[in-house]
Amino acid sequence: MTQVMKKAVLATAISATGLMMTHQASAFEIGEFMKEGDVIAQLRTRVETVEEDNTKEDAVAMTARARLGYETASMAGFKVLAEVDHVIALQDEYESKSTVGPNPDEATSVVADGAATDINRAQLSYTMDGFQAIVGRQRIIFDNARFVGNVGWRQN
Repeated sequence: MTQVMKKAVLATAISATGLMMTHQASAFEIGEFMKEGDVIAQLRTRVETVEEDNTKEDAVAMTARARLGYETASMAGFKVLAEVDHVIALQDEYESKSTVGPNPDEATSVVADGAATDINRAQLSYTMDGFQAIVGRQRIIFDNARFVGNVGWRQN
């Protein structure tokens, strides 16, 4: 387990425990509270090719993304969600070299999905009587995501 994943799990556990301590004793017990939550688990593979006229080599990337997370059950309107993405390269020819910075590689096209592990979402939400507030790192998609939103075909 990487440091990022450990931190995400720890943050979720601390937040869930804090919510439990602030709620009345008649609410869920910790075991029930954790059982009532939702596990987020996705695995997706993707192949991308980049062909540019100004480079010598085309880039081909075959990657896999594992997305793991957990959202607690609602307690007094509060929920905690933590989600981590881990992207890996599935073949040796994978090129994701930068064309900017101190050592640009202008001989190979760039594939934007580099291998990495990142926190995708870490948020606290509150919902009560038609009111909803979410704070933290979250997914925001406005209308059809044309101007504000995720890039659904990217791994990360």
